[in-house]
This record gives sequence, C-alpha cells and structure tokens, in this order.
Amino acid sequence: LYNNVITSQSHAYSSTAIATRIVTGISLPTSFTGTPAREIRLHYNSIRVNGPINAVSACLSIGAATAVYNVRNNIFANFTGSQTGLAKHYCVTTSTVSGTTPGATGTVMNHNSYYVHNTTNGFTALTSSTDRVLITDFRGATGAFTGIEANAVSGTNPGFNSAINLAPLLGTSVVIGAGNPVATPSITTDIAGISRSATTPAAGWRTWAPAK
Repeated sequence: LYNNVITSQSHAYSSTAIATRIVTGISLPTSFTGTPAREIRLHYNSIRVNGPINAVSACLSIGAATAVYNVRNNIFANFTGSQTGLAKHYCVTTSTVSGTTPGATGTVMNHNSYYVHNTTNGFTALTSSTDRVLITDFRGATGAFTGIEANAVSGTNPGFNSAINLAPLLGTSVVIGAGNPVATPSITTDIAGISRSATTPAAGWRTWAPAK
C-alpha cells in the first residue's frame, strides 16, 4: 500500500465520552495465519485524522503481532482537538505492549513522521492498553519497542498545504528529505508521477507542493 492520501477522517459522534475507537485511517487485520508470516508493506502514505472529541481515533492500527510489517516513509498526523476522560487520540496503535517490534521477526518501522496537534489526551501511540506520550516512549532503549523508528520525525507539524491537500509545503515542511529510498518494491515517483529523491525522499504521498 503506497502513495495514498487519507484525510478528513472524522465522525459525528458527540455523546458521552467512550473508549471505543471509531475513526482509524488505516486498520490492519487482527490476525494472520500461515507460514511464512504474512508481510504487509506501507510506504509513502499521508494520513490526517480529525476524530470526534468524545471517542478514540488513530491514524494507523497494527492489529496482528504474527505478521511482518514494513512501514516506512509515512506521515501519521492526528489533528483531533483536546479531549478528556476515556476519549483519546493517537498516531499509531498496536496490539502488543512491548518488545523488539510490534510484529513478527523481520518487521521494519522507520523514517515515519508522527504528529499530535493537541496533547491533551493526545499520544504518539497506544501499545495494547498503555499510552505512549512521546516518540521516545514508543521506540528505542527506553521505549516500548527497541528496534523501530531510529530515524522518525516527531513532534513537529508536517506542514501540509491544507487540511485536505496533504502535499508538504516546499521549503517549510519537515517531511521533505525525511524518508529513505524503498527498494522492494521500487517506488521512484509520487502519486503525481514526480520523481522521488534517490537518497533522501520526502515522507508521504507527495514529494512537495508550492506554497499557496
């Protein structure tokens, strides 16, 4: 799954705050069977979620620890407003709480961009039932998963052209040059056919867009 844009993800729910996730940008299945382990690849996707104030939302949900995930050069941006109580919002959720990676042996997660616009009940990740506030709580020696996201971009607005046009603004966006080339499958252009850098491509679905 590559070169996709998912935006305007929201919901009209406005009743009592609940812990149910009712908005998800990309949701991966909760179980995979078979040998060898199923491999799922997500590259160069841009996801912007603006979930309901009284429920849970996430840009990406990783459901099965039995699959091999190759997740690189994506943008996970959650613009949900400030929340209270059971209602929360995340960039990523995983079914496992900790380990080397959230998937089977061979899983790679790196060079992705994480952004939470409102940090009141907003978190980088949810691993099983544990909230992870910062990228350092999610990855690395002190985080939930020790073998992922060494080169993640986190905490800075990705600099989209607009709420519905998720192309990064040339000259200002932190995701330009934040990626790493993907060899398998070879992805050398963005959704518009613009060539990606062979050394430091932009994360997300588009290479760049002029300021408007």
